[in-house]
Amino acid sequence: MPPSAPGSCLSSGTADPVRPRNAEETTAGGEPFDVKVAFEPFILSAVVGGQAEWKKRWLFEGRFMFGLTEVDSEPIPGFTSRLRGFEITAGYRFW
Repeated sequence: MPPSAPGSCLSSGTADPVRPRNAEETTAGGEPFDVKVAFEPFILSAVVGGQAEWKKRWLFEGRFMFGLTEVDSEPIPGFTSRLRGFEITAGYRFW
């Protein structure tokens, strides 16, 4: 997309602070590319976790998320793009 085209980040050679509303970027070759098509619109995950309470005031929780579906719309051979994550939470109960 030439710099003066509608929706580009540059107009007349000056930087425009407002990004276009679409997710269009340019490739290394300068071709427009919509990054929305690179990712799946919906992903599915399973979560496993546990919670512990100590002295009826302190709460501790841990969760692990397993991605069940690929994030990339066109998977790369030999590479998995499933989400995985671990979360630890600690809290104090006031009442």
